[in-house]
Amino acid sequence: MKERLLELIDKTDEIEKLFHKTPAAPGIAMVATETIYDIQEFILWIQELKLELQEIHDRTHNKFIWEAINDLSANFNGRSDREKFNKVKGDLIAIKRNIDTYYPQVKSLYRPEEKEKNMPKKSKIFISHSSQDKLYVEEIVSLLDDIGLTDEHIFCSSIPGYDIPLGKTIYEYLREQFQEFDLHVIFVHSKAYYNSPISLNEMGAAWVLKNNFTSFLLPGFGFNEMKGVVNNANISIKLDNTDDEVKDKLNQLRNLLISEFEIKRKADILWEKKRDQFIKRIKELQSFVPVSDVAREIVISQEADEILHNAAKEANAQIIVTHNLSSGKCIQAGAESYSEAMGVREFSKWDAAFDELLAHGYIKEIGKKHEVFQVTDKGFTYIESTV
Repeated sequence: MKERLLELIDKTDEIEKLFHKTPAAPGIAMVATETIYDIQEFILWIQELKLELQEIHDRTHNKFIWEAINDLSANFNGRSDREKFNKVKGDLIAIKRNIDTYYPQVKSLYRPEEKEKNMPKKSKIFISHSSQDKLYVEEIVSLLDDIGLTDEHIFCSSIPGYDIPLGKTIYEYLREQFQEFDLHVIFVHSKAYYNSPISLNEMGAAWVLKNNFTSFLLPGFGFNEMKGVVNNANISIKLDNTDDEVKDKLNQLRNLLISEFEIKRKADILWEKKRDQFIKRIKELQSFVPVSDVAREIVISQEADEILHNAAKEANAQIIVTHNLSSGKCIQAGAESYSEAMGVREFSKWDAAFDELLAHGYIKEIGKKHEVFQVTDKGFTYIESTV
């Protein structure tokens, strides 16, 4: 609310001090760049500001607030962080000067319909994960089903039946879930997870809203690799620990969810059989799922992955970037195109994905007009590692 927003705005100067110098990416003139995108405190500050301003926009539909939200949603990726931060800073100064405009004093009698708004939210599971870990996530969803949860209790974007309804975007639907439900977030930790900006944003939002959470650590990922605000303070289940350790943690999780969701407890003998089958399947996946050195070190977003694969389908493996008055900036990858005609918010994901591919060296510029780009050997190697 008003006090919290002012507190966040007053923290701007403190956040600005987190800027640090980093070398430019390979292929770019080696000039140090001011960056802040990789600082967890900055990421959380941005998330909290967006939540506060979204609440104002939902009430007022104020155009300036919407533009400020878009500025906060800009792709901070190390390439122009200072310019984007200065824009956000200017927005916040203007908002503070007009703060009473956004929080008018409302004098009204208590209305009975407000009682419904104050009712406790229903509990729901949200599984925050990288799409590259889908095979493991399928087993986790199956385990939750064995505990007694249903598709009404679980939201998991990559599993059919538990995913996003038609007509909804991932960001729109996820925001609704955080608003309408008391979410218990299950984090599926892996190297792929920490290389996914979308996943880290989900983590930040869950921490800001103080959601309950449980962590699954996939095989090959250690407790010492858990970064940021989510650590092993709550239930953390390392899936390649000893069988006895994993069984004990899974039993704890089962008891917690039965109590939290008030579901019927299945017979222990049935649960133990399902639990042990889960552990067996995880071990089988561990030996089956190939993880190359490239995939371990750098994992790109779903949008970047799609652009790269679409470009590689063509004989010349090129991406064409154009600008025109009707549709604005357009990224053409193979038969697919992504342009500003999609809407500023939607296109920003694809624009950020393109920058991501360039920063990782998966594509390179051909010529000097910033119009033609081609998939590199590193890009093809990445594609082969994900087949």
